[in-house]
Amino acid sequence: MIWLARAEPDMAHALRHGLRDAYDWHKAAWQCFPHAPEARRDFLTRLDPPQAGMRHCRFWLLSGRCPQRPDWCPPESWGIKRVAPGFLGHELYRFDLLANPCRKLRAAEADGRRGKNSRRKALTRREEQLDWLRRKAAQHGFQLLEEQEGANVEIFPAENHHFNKAGEHGLIVGVRFRGLLRVVEQQAFAEAFARGIGSARAFGFGLLMLEPLR
Repeated sequence: MIWLARAEPDMAHALRHGLRDAYDWHKAAWQCFPHAPEARRDFLTRLDPPQAGMRHCRFWLLSGRCPQRPDWCPPESWGIKRVAPGFLGHELYRFDLLANPCRKLRAAEADGRRGKNSRRKALTRREEQLDWLRRKAAQHGFQLLEEQEGANVEIFPAENHHFNKAGEHGLIVGVRFRGLLRVVEQQAFAEAFARGIGSARAFGFGLLMLEPLR
């Protein structure tokens, strides 16, 4: 069973509760599971900032456990529904994905040899980002419907998501993708929906928003 919750607090209200950056929202999501403080993180989130002329942000939470309304979200701004069992049984979907496309760079040892440690480098060119999404699609049981099939993948300009954790500043580069997909391997696709795609999933990236196309 999978649950999808949506919180739409006023940004001023969110700021009063200390929700300023990606790490603040990361911590706030745990308040939806007050009876499982030691549980392994098994949920995905996504934060959509207010649209033009609006004051409310939109915070999504997808989980195999039923989340509870947190104190930072007013009752009238909270909604939750169970994902229908047949929701993932379609062939075609419209998708919307906020992700952290990057590649690993292996660090070098002092003697010049390749080390075991690595760091991630954000992909900034459109073709790199699209290639990254194609690879993830192949890994997760779906394929993109692109120009040759009368569709196109929309890639929004990358945005920097800053956060502070334990007094240290961090940065995650987020890229939003929109388009159409076809499912080719049902089990892998269902796992991608439940577990997310790419890195930085604990900070609000990787949640695959879907709309079935009949």
